[in-house]
Amino acid sequence: MKKLISCIKGYTLPTILCPLLVVGEVVLEVWLPKLMAQMVDVAVPNKDLALVTKLGLIMVACSIISLLCGALAGWACSVAGAGFAKNIRNNLLLFNISHLLM
Repeated sequence: MKKLISCIKGYTLPTILCPLLVVGEVVLEVWLPKLMAQMVDVAVPNKDLALVTKLGLIMVACSIISLLCGALAGWACSVAGAGFAKNIRNNLLLFNISHLLM
């Protein structure tokens, strides 16, 4: 396991960012139905147009931020995965060459 973790070198930031961005995306996606429920249960029966507008804008902002988190998570995962695979290939190549020379 330590050998595999050492292959993350150079790609630590994307490796850490990926799960954090996915968690952010999920939290925002789960929060949207709660906002909609608040809109339907509180704002609409009271005919509070200001609250409906406020909650609607918050929902749009949550959707946009969630979209950005998902896109950035995809980018971070691809960078981390490609870098991890590159480092494993390099380590295997160096191991095989040094093993042949001995």
